[in-house]
Amino acid sequence: SRILGLQSEAAALRPRSNIQSCHHCGTKIEQDKDHLLEHEDTTAVTTEKHPNMSSKSGAESTLKMAGPALVVFSIAASVYIGAIAKGWDWFSYHPAAMIVAYVALAGNSVLIKKVGGKTNTEVHGYLMSAAMLVACFGWYVIYSNKDAKGYPHNTSWHAWAGVACTVSWIVMAPFGYFAFNPTNGFARTNKQLRLVHKLGGRFLIALAWFTCFLGWYKMQGELVSRVAFGAPLVILAPICLL
Repeated sequence: SRILGLQSEAAALRPRSNIQSCHHCGTKIEQDKDHLLEHEDTTAVTTEKHPNMSSKSGAESTLKMAGPALVVFSIAASVYIGAIAKGWDWFSYHPAAMIVAYVALAGNSVLIKKVGGKTNTEVHGYLMSAAMLVACFGWYVIYSNKDAKGYPHNTSWHAWAGVACTVSWIVMAPFGYFAFNPTNGFARTNKQLRLVHKLGGRFLIALAWFTCFLGWYKMQGELVSRVAFGAPLVILAPICLL
C-alpha cells in the first residue's frame, strides 16, 4: 500500500501534457492554444479550432453532396461547349479549362478544407495549385487563339476579370503554400493572415464563378442555356463559400 501511495503522489506531481487525444476522432489537441495536431506529424499546427463531432460531420456531408455536383456540372458544361453547342476546337479548351479550374477544383478545395485537419489542409493546397495550372492553360488557349485570328486582347469586362483571377491565383497558390502549409508554413499560426487568406480566397472564387458566367452569357444567346449554367452556380455558391 505504501508503494501504491508513492506512485499516486508521483503521478500527481508529474507535469501533465497539454496535448490530449480527441475522444471523437482520436486526433491530438493542444489544449492551451486549441490548435489541432495530427498523429502523423505533431509538429504540424493550425490555428483553427478543433471541430466538434456535429460540425465535422456537417462539413463531410456537404462535401459528399456538393463536391460531386461541382464536378458533374463542370464536365457537363465542358461537353456542351465542345461537343454540342459549337463543336470542339482550340477555343473550346478555354472555357472548359476555366470551368474545371475554378468550379470543380477550387470549389472542392474549399469544401475539403472545411472538414479540417492536416491532411485535408494539404489536399486543399494541392487542388488550388492544380486549379492555378489548369487556369493558366485556359488563359494560354484564349491568348493564342486571339493571336492566331488577329483579335485584340482584353476588350471586355469578362477578359479583365479573367486576368484578375488568373494573376491572383498565380500569387495566392505559392504564397499559400509557404505561409500556411500545416507542417512548416511561416504564418500557419497567424490567425489574422489566415483569415485574410480564407476570405480573400473565397472572394476570388466567387469572382471566378461570376467571370465564368460572363463568358457563358457572351457565348450563349439562349435564355435557357444561360439559366441552366447560372442557376447551379447561384445554388452552390453559398454552400461552398459561406
